[in-house]
Amino acid sequence: MITKGDSCAFPVPETKDNVVEWGLSIREYFAGGAMQGLVGTLAGIDIGRMVEEVCKPGEGETELKRGTERLSAIAVYFADALIAELNKPVKETP
Repeated sequence: MITKGDSCAFPVPETKDNVVEWGLSIREYFAGGAMQGLVGTLAGIDIGRMVEEVCKPGEGETELKRGTERLSAIAVYFADALIAELNKPVKETP
């Protein structure tokens, strides 16, 4: 079975032969799970204080936006890597 990133994560059967696809794609679902883990690791960090220390006055929002964009890109990268791994042939065990 091939895992397609744009397939629906939770398809809902409409009729016996048709499947309605709506909601999150598999890629979006995997990326959301990765993002949840990444953000969870930041739970103990005071984000506001970190931004104040790292950024010059008035640039905090820009730096925070850059940081969240990086986290989002990493989450999507993890999702794509998982989909690629799922699509590798299954090795038979002796």
